[in-house]
Amino acid sequence: MGNLLLIVGVALWSVPHLFKRLQPARRAAMGDAAKGAVALSILAGIVLMSGSVVGVLARVALGWWADRSFRPLFFAAASILMVAGGVGYLLLATGSTLLTAPAIVLVFGAGWGWNGLFSY
Repeated sequence: MGNLLLIVGVALWSVPHLFKRLQPARRAAMGDAAKGAVALSILAGIVLMSGSVVGVLARVALGWWADRSFRPLFFAAASILMVAGGVGYLLLATGSTLLTAPAIVLVFGAGWGWNGLFSY
């Protein structure tokens, strides 16, 4: 899932940039009205890409750590990451626009990264 979201994030980031280069006349005809949509698409792409990278890195790093750790610490770390992922989902549920990007990165890193402990 993390790789799929990375691809979607790259697409959301690159489409507005490519549209301006490939269709300059259509982009100019849109005027300033398209700036908000372009900025939103680029921001969504950056958030998805960063969340995806954090999720992938968390899976690999936690899997590496789990191979070298004592077994009770392994389960404690998995529990902490599941709780942190739940906190990220609660932050998303608040509806605060300021907390959305950090909450998404927390959900990807902790909420989806904990299963790296079981995969490695």
